[in-house]
Amino acid sequence: MFNRKLLLTIPILALSACSQTAMSDTAKVKANSNLQALSATNSFQGTWEGQGYQYDIEESWTIKIAIVGGQYKIDYPSLQCGGVLTLLNTTANKMEFREKITYGPCVDNGDTVITKTGTNTVSFAWYDRDGSKGADGTLRRR
Repeated sequence: MFNRKLLLTIPILALSACSQTAMSDTAKVKANSNLQALSATNSFQGTWEGQGYQYDIEESWTIKIAIVGGQYKIDYPSLQCGGVLTLLNTTANKMEFREKITYGPCVDNGDTVITKTGTNTVSFAWYDRDGSKGADGTLRRR
């Protein structure tokens, strides 16, 4: 009887060890993914300024995006409005945000995308909630 228990215990211990190894690998992948996202975010750190062009009114206006730590803010100085950005997705060359206007008359809840075009330049795109592109521009790191 003792041998039978021992024989049953060994496969269970082996299965448990494999399960812990798989969990460790999953945790490593998640940690690596978080590290890559942090690294991508770090390459965008700073204040970005430039001009945007809005298609429907055929006008240009100024843009200022501040990325400091985990805080993301957007201002449109010439339109006298701005607010906060919520990070939706990031890669090494692109950051996607949901915009929440907290002051002024600008349209709320659009999606803002900035894409690296150089070490200190990004393209800016703004999309309405229906996915249509409403504005674009170029920003430089200050």
